[in-house]
Amino acid sequence: MKSFVFVYTGGAQEREKLVEVLNKIPEVYSWRYDTAVCFYILSNSTARFLAEAIKRHHPTIGKHIITKLGDEYWGELTGDSWHMLEKKEAPPQSSH
Repeated sequence: MKSFVFVYTGGAQEREKLVEVLNKIPEVYSWRYDTAVCFYILSNSTARFLAEAIKRHHPTIGKHIITKLGDEYWGELTGDSWHMLEKKEAPPQSSH
């Protein structure tokens, strides 16, 4: 399993559409967000595959980037988000 960071334009309004899209992609094992312009995704696919799948389900999506989490990162996230990104598994009692 790999962890990805998906950043997009459009804010909270776009987020609701992207929730629907991510739920339609079987290769997305789990996802979560805790900011208005970013999702954290678990998948065995590539960033390219995920970006193309999102674009197929949401052709009018604006600017975005998906990147696999590497070995150097830092920031302020919730404990559940760090758990997901670092352990590459859904946090305990997560609904996604």
